[in-house]
Amino acid sequence: MKYNHRNFSTPMIMASGLVITVSGIMMFFHLEKDLVKLMHEWIGLVMAVGVLLHIQFHWRAFKRYFTKKSGIAVIIGILLASSAIALTAPDKKAQPTKQLVEHYSDKSLEQIAAFENRTIEQLLVDLEIAHYSVSSVELSLNDIAHENHASPFEVIDAVINPDY
Repeated sequence: MKYNHRNFSTPMIMASGLVITVSGIMMFFHLEKDLVKLMHEWIGLVMAVGVLLHIQFHWRAFKRYFTKKSGIAVIIGILLASSAIALTAPDKKAQPTKQLVEHYSDKSLEQIAAFENRTIEQLLVDLEIAHYSVSSVELSLNDIAHENHASPFEVIDAVINPDY
């Protein structure tokens, strides 16, 4: 039986491309959880291997795209757009919400209560109203988020913007 590279490189690109597309859309609309981001990154590596193998197996056809003006235009356009997005992405320091979550996420409820000038009991009630269970006041917001299968952003929102 003759070895056929198409039996794995093309399906590898198709399947990983579908997963990357769906997870990328989820991330774009902020529907992702940490697992989606992790999956997107790892399957992206699988796709990169598949693309490199596909290019290797189809080298002659691949080189032809660089002889056509339309192919070169598409390639340059995507590279320029990607570069522009990467170079103009907002700086992490320009995202106060993310900074606040990062600052609060490793703090215990006792520390947050002191900073918010509220009692621990008030924070526990706010978290309970928001349907988060807290097994110990010594837990950090990250720990509480993890125990409740939520993001730290959601938990901090329940603390800072309680539903009254």
